[in-house]
Amino acid sequence: MKKILLGAFMLFSVMLQAQEEENQGFQKGDFFISGNVSFSTFNNSDIDVDVTSFSILPSVGYFISDHFALGASLGYSSTKNETAFTETTDNSFTGGVFGQYVFTPAKKFSFTGTLALNYLNTDFDTPGGGDASIDTFQASLAPGIYYFLSKSFAITSSVGVLSYQNIGGDADASSFTLSLNPDNLNFGLLFKF
Repeated sequence: MKKILLGAFMLFSVMLQAQEEENQGFQKGDFFISGNVSFSTFNNSDIDVDVTSFSILPSVGYFISDHFALGASLGYSSTKNETAFTETTDNSFTGGVFGQYVFTPAKKFSFTGTLALNYLNTDFDTPGGGDASIDTFQASLAPGIYYFLSKSFAITSSVGVLSYQNIGGDADASSFTLSLNPDNLNFGLLFKF
């Protein structure tokens, strides 16, 4: 699937090269809207497992200089896990703020570093009618790339994260993560105005 997406991305990039060059990138005073949407299903009839997941994470930002933006994000995700014996559902709501540094060495590419502070609340519906709730506070630093398709539209990508999480509520834990796994490659869209 990633090869198909990469191939389509490269073909689209070549087609856009034929268009007239425009002033791309960011400037002080630019606003942007970006986000990610995902949907996945997993079904294994041999062991009678069916998992469905959905998430949406929009964000808005404002460039206070040519290289630095401040912004906020809100999100929702849901996962339903059904087996022959049980059915569980979890719903998560998240909100956060971020600061982003953007470096643009070429007209179409921008490299980013994003420092984010997020709050996540997850409610679990467990077998037997029990409910659980977990509150998570997270600080993270993630690298990324923007590729401008036009003056106003860009494809966003990020891979890896350095993060710290503190989990409370019906669970109590903390974790530190450094992940550079290409399986965590994320794509999104950005609209600048």
